[in-house]
Amino acid sequence: MVMKCVVAVVAGMMIALIGSPYIVKFLTWPLESAQLIEQVNTNPDKRAVPVKFGSGVVSHIRESDLKNIAEAGELKGAFTNTAEITALRLVPAEQLGTNGTRYALQLQVDNNSSDREPWHVELKAFGPLKSFFIALKIGLYGGITIAIPFILIFVAQFVLPALHIKEKKWVFRLAGMGSVLFMLGGAFCYFVIMQVALWASVGFAGMLGFGADEWMAEEYIGFVCKFMVGMGLAFEMPMILLFLVKVGILDYEKLSRLRMYAVVANIILAAVITPTGDPVTLALVAVPMQLLYELSTIIAWFMARNKAREEAAFDDED
Repeated sequence: MVMKCVVAVVAGMMIALIGSPYIVKFLTWPLESAQLIEQVNTNPDKRAVPVKFGSGVVSHIRESDLKNIAEAGELKGAFTNTAEITALRLVPAEQLGTNGTRYALQLQVDNNSSDREPWHVELKAFGPLKSFFIALKIGLYGGITIAIPFILIFVAQFVLPALHIKEKKWVFRLAGMGSVLFMLGGAFCYFVIMQVALWASVGFAGMLGFGADEWMAEEYIGFVCKFMVGMGLAFEMPMILLFLVKVGILDYEKLSRLRMYAVVANIILAAVITPTGDPVTLALVAVPMQLLYELSTIIAWFMARNKAREEAAFDDED
């Protein structure tokens, strides 16, 4: 069983490494989406306007500083207010000297809507081996994600001989449900929690006076992968609880009595999973986990009721 799981993870790693360019684009989408959310809700005084020279971005100017530049008459180009300025461009203003090779540069307003950048975060690999480590992380976490359904099936096959006939039917059902729950947890983290966490991270950096324009690509990829895998594993809780209910270790009454302990445990687990640690992201992780616990309790109640009906029907036949 262990060897099968290892082979499944290694095969998943190979697939993830082959598709690593597409996985990188997939993992950076929450960052781009969070920037678009910030573009709608941005504080004008904290909006960063890019300064371009040719086809590259050489710097950024806060809109609060941009107002001072505009009032001083140092901008070239007509505009009504600074909120309409999406970018600035350095252009030659006048020729200096006689050789024709030196020019004075002036800021020109660029109103191209595609240049709007409320806060600009650029991922960079600092070091010659960083790209290699990034590829390893993508392969490892991608391999685990791809291999999860197979791992659950292999574990189910391993425990089958120790179970009764009725319990064997539930093993593969739980394995399939576990795969679906893992994907749901990763998707919930990717589409909802990740954007809030990234937005909060940049907001805290701005509140503390730090810039957030350059991030280490290795840390960002590890951050996203760990968060998604951790959330996927956290969503496996109903599968584990229902399996314990089915084998008789837990029941509806025990789950009801342990509800307050589950609340505390879910908050602690959410604090471990959540990289940023802010209350909003913590609540977004803890609340769904508690709802999954309540759902497991309800399903356990239905299971207990059906079992009682079957036993009553069997007694009536006797």
